[in-house]
Amino acid sequence: MELCAFFIVGGKTILISTIEITGMAEIVVKIPKDLEEDFKKVDPLLLELAVQRLIKEKLEEFVKVERIVAKSKLTEKDALELGREVNKSLAKRYEKLLR
Repeated sequence: MELCAFFIVGGKTILISTIEITGMAEIVVKIPKDLEEDFKKVDPLLLELAVQRLIKEKLEEFVKVERIVAKSKLTEKDALELGREVNKSLAKRYEKLLR
């Protein structure tokens, strides 16, 4: 199975172009070229631990969201409309702040 993912770490987005799940215990992560030098500067064990922690945190978030969504009675159409209304409301609020 191959997935695309990104993580937000310390306010910065780290894009992982693909995650290839090759077995029950191994994930191969391909990083963009512009991050390659930074990754080379960090101890591989620290990187491994950081990636494991990020994956665990994201999986916990996904499980939490799935639990919430499973209980929801909103249709996809209702959810999209609600999202649009929230976006409009936030846009108005920020426009007032910028004046």
